[in-house]
Parts: sequence; structure tokens; C-alpha cells
Amino acid sequence: MAIASVTGRSPENMTDKQAVADTLALGRKLFDKFMEEYGTVICRDIQYKIMGKSYRMYAPEDMRRFLADGGHDDKCTDVVAKAAVWVAEILEEAGIREFK
Repeated sequence: MAIASVTGRSPENMTDKQAVADTLALGRKLFDKFMEEYGTVICRDIQYKIMGKSYRMYAPEDMRRFLADGGHDDKCTDVVAKAAVWVAEILEEAGIREFK
């Protein structure tokens, strides 16, 4: 969302094909970073990789296990932090330093 918010189409120009192409190219870089680090972009598969199992977050018992296993302490929060850093790096490499 952060990438698209600064490179995507504007409400004034919803047919900007270059903006779409630029957004897709930068989004692909983020996708590639996830694939390199985790081998997937799917949450449950990332959970399995970092926690040894996946959780059905909609099931109360699984949510309790997820929290007890530290999911929100340092597991998934680390994934989100890495993603935020990666997005900042991708935008910086593209020369984008200001949000619209």
C-alpha cells in the first residue's frame, strides 16, 4: 500500500499506465524480498517457517496459541518490521523520498 500510495495512479488520472507499471515493478521487488527471505508471501506459510506451525487466526483457540507462542511479541512483528524496511529501501532506491 505504501508503494502504491506514492507511485500509483492518482484520482485525477486513473488511466496512467506508466504509474501502474512503475507500481508493479516496485511491488515485484518487495515480492522478491519476501521470496528470498521466507520462500513465500503467504502468511500461514511464513508462520510455519518462523514458528514451526501455522495458525487459523479466525479460530479463538488458535489465536490463543499464536499469542502464547509469541506471535505478536517478536515473530510476526519482526516480519512486518522487515517489510517496512524493505519498502523504505525500495522507495529510496527508486529515488522516492516524499509521499504524495
